Amino acid sequence: MRIETRRLIIRLGTNLDTQEIINFYKRNEDHLSPWSPSRQNNFSDPEFWAERISLYQAEFLKQKSLRALLFTKEGQLIGRCNFTNVERGAFQNCRLGYMIDHEYQGHGLHSLINE
Repeated sequence: MRIETRRLIIRLGTNLDTQEIINFYKRNEDHLSPWSPSRQNNFSDPEFWAERISLYQAEFLKQKSLRALLFTKEGQLIGRCNFTNVERGAFQNCRLGYMIDHEYQGHGLHSLINE
């Protein structure tokens, strides 16, 4: 899954993204902490994220979730957008969660409809 807008590339993560994901969270630790749940001790380990990425890809293939990474056109990871707890049937719905890098907050990047 890959979507390109005028300003962003939105796609599923791969194992090549593990260090960029870790850097994103380290760079935004103070910014995200008020809304973030407590983290496991191995949260900053590449192995943790490799396992998570595999899980997220499997969930996507089963249509259970979409956990996408948001990149600038230059390739910097600046956020995440998660559609989880997907329900199918007559009442199709899900939960939406998102986070954005502190340096990109307020730039209208989550207003993807207007892109």
